[in-house]
Amino acid sequence: MARAKGDTQFTEEGKIIGKQQLYALLVDAEGEPILDANDNTQVIEVMAGEDGKLLINDGVDATGVSPLSGASGIRGWLSSIYKFITEVLGAKNDAAATVGDVTPSSVVALLKGILTKILGTLNVQVSGSNLAVDATIDVSANAKVSSEIDFRNFKYLSFLMPAAWDSATLTIYGSAVAGGTKVAITNDAGVAFPLMTVAVDKIYSVDVHALKLAGVHYLALVSSADQTADRTIKVMLKA
Repeated sequence: MARAKGDTQFTEEGKIIGKQQLYALLVDAEGEPILDANDNTQVIEVMAGEDGKLLINDGVDATGVSPLSGASGIRGWLSSIYKFITEVLGAKNDAAATVGDVTPSSVVALLKGILTKILGTLNVQVSGSNLAVDATIDVSANAKVSSEIDFRNFKYLSFLMPAAWDSATLTIYGSAVAGGTKVAITNDAGVAFPLMTVAVDKIYSVDVHALKLAGVHYLALVSSADQTADRTIKVMLKA
């Protein structure tokens, strides 16, 4: 709140006559002066216009910075800032930007894109020493080999076959590092992890051959034949 100080002249309607330099004293809701850190009263410079309006001296625009077309004064600048912020943040209905998009349409779009990427690649549920993950065969990338399963902290696994599956057996390959090429797993007796005959909508538990997977850091489920569509196999892990 500001209260004008100084000598003014008023018409019968209470308007200020002439153009004068005035100062407005900043006061609180109770009408008491607002003090700065040094206990000094705070004032702002105002101009009394010929039309009877008080014009606040709002300074000078910085070099190279301008409000939107049609804007003027403090309200013009505030409305320009508001428009800029809302355009950058975006609206809740903005389409999700791709993660690789370095110039997303808005912050909302970028956050939606990141969330979509996280949910699409991790899709993980954790509970104590148990873990459930999706092993997906993406036919656009590899029609036989599933996405990687981090097996470093686990000993046992079971998996649920999807509702659709092109006839093929299934086996498990492994790698020592994340993203490494998956190769056949063979124990010290030269016995490879077997081919498993599988059917849709059934859970298979790896028990007899569980030791063959011991110590293997990363796994992938491998189909003996190309799948004609993406397949998601639910993998359940236990420490």
